[in-house]
Amino acid sequence: MGASSSRGVIPKAKIKTIKMTFVIVSVFIFCWAPYFIWDLLYVFGHIKMSQRSIAISTFIQSLAPLNSAANPIIYTLFNTAIFTGMFKKRHAYNSPPHTPRSI
Repeated sequence: MGASSSRGVIPKAKIKTIKMTFVIVSVFIFCWAPYFIWDLLYVFGHIKMSQRSIAISTFIQSLAPLNSAANPIIYTLFNTAIFTGMFKKRHAYNSPPHTPRSI
């Protein structure tokens, strides 16, 4: 254990993990909640089938598999080795050359 854990400071890796977990759970709820709500409303007879409701149903049903596609994207955004590496390379071309400071 390092000095930071003995002082009660939460390590950056744990904070990143908590943030990533929160985002993954939020995206899961965003993708699946409309499907379950629509299905329950349909089962209990609150939605009558029409051309419009079929179109809405098709859209809502396409949100659920989107969750599987979103997870690798979320991981990539939170993976500092990949995402910030790409950002640093792009930023390095746009920044002026580094000059050493005099003491």
